Amino acid sequence: MNKYFYIQLLILTLSLFSQTLVAANKYWVGNGGNWSDNSHWSLTSGGTSGAAIPSAFDIAVFDQNSFNSANHSVIISENISIGGLDWRNVSLNPTLSADTPVIMTLYGEI
Repeated sequence: MNKYFYIQLLILTLSLFSQTLVAANKYWVGNGGNWSDNSHWSLTSGGTSGAAIPSAFDIAVFDQNSFNSANHSVIISENISIGGLDWRNVSLNPTLSADTPVIMTLYGEI
């Protein structure tokens, strides 16, 4: 096979991977609950729930629109891998906890 075939194959492979490696912000909504419940994830701050749970390529964002009263908890009950965790604009003293020993893998910043 010639080198042009390999170059085309490489370009095709990279383009397929680039489609799946696009990071997104996923916003927590709806007060306390379980991390794995997609009714607490949205694609926009304070937006409609039902987004996919954050993956290794996504940043989980907790902000001023995540909670409407104080002292809610977000419970992690299984191992998770996320691209990052952003609590910079969160208010009302929420907590992030686990009900069993879990592993949280972060591929980016907290």
